[in-house]
Amino acid sequence: WWPRAEAPAATNASGKPAVAVLYFDNNTGDASLDWMRVGLTDMIVTDLSQSVDMEVLGTDRLVQILQQMKRADDRVISADVVQELARRSGVDQVVVGSYVRAGGTIRISARLQDARTGRIVTAERVEGAGDAGLFSLVDELTRRFKTAIATRGGTRTAELIRRPGEAAPEALDRGLTDITTASIEAYRHYAEGINFLERGQPMRAIPLLEQAIAIDPEFAMAYAKLAVATGNLQ
Repeated sequence: WWPRAEAPAATNASGKPAVAVLYFDNNTGDASLDWMRVGLTDMIVTDLSQSVDMEVLGTDRLVQILQQMKRADDRVISADVVQELARRSGVDQVVVGSYVRAGGTIRISARLQDARTGRIVTAERVEGAGDAGLFSLVDELTRRFKTAIATRGGTRTAELIRRPGEAAPEALDRGLTDITTASIEAYRHYAEGINFLERGQPMRAIPLLEQAIAIDPEFAMAYAKLAVATGNLQ
């Protein structure tokens, strides 16, 4: 018998809190809303990444680690998988959650928890009417998480960490529609496209990303991912 070789544990050299956002569980019973599993994760990663006070694991790295663990297609990520993912990525905390839909209302439940012990730092729930309100719901959710992470991590005040000439953090913390798109339909195509791209299927990603751009020709993130997808074909 030989002991199983383990991937080396990653470390976070920045000294800042490191966070991973896992895929959300679709509890709607509606497969047409599966895109939100990736979409919500990507929105929250995009929103949290604006903060100078934390490190956020990118979704491409998340998928890479889950694929290495042969867990990329799990519908629900178990506690032991969360712990191993944290060990490999060097994150301190994870965001896990789910979403349901009742009539025209979408409800998102999410919790920020210690990646190694599972202890819940904060649990939040937001809800609103219609898909169009999804961006504002995520903005509110991530605002709460940023506050919880800053409080728990002993983050210094803005005045202490800001260098002369730098904008205040609140000036950098823009809403999702300012840095992505104002069209939820464009974002749906984008989320479905990056889901395929992150799983090494650029041919399936390209038409979805092109549709996102057709809906919103100013969707810069979709152009960037389209360039990656077409580059992967060369």
